[in-house]
Amino acid sequence: MSSTFSGDETAPFFGFLGAAAALVFSCMGAAYGTAKSGVGVASMGVMRPELVMKSIVPVVMAGVLGIYRDGSGAGTLEKVQYQNHYHLI
Repeated sequence: MSSTFSGDETAPFFGFLGAAAALVFSCMGAAYGTAKSGVGVASMGVMRPELVMKSIVPVVMAGVLGIYRDGSGAGTLEKVQYQNHYHLI
């Protein structure tokens, strides 16, 4: 069986592993940021109810950053050079 792949045979594995790690850690970070800022919004609602709308900004930013990192992690998948390994995911 003739192969035209001239790179390291383990390169696609580590490329996909890095993209998967980016996706996993971005989702975990967004969930953690949303949870921590949600606790802050809840405590702000008890102590200073007039400032609740201002304290929602971190919740939104945590979600936006999570979506951005998911996009860049998925975009990394397109950059990985592979040879018949892409069908495994």
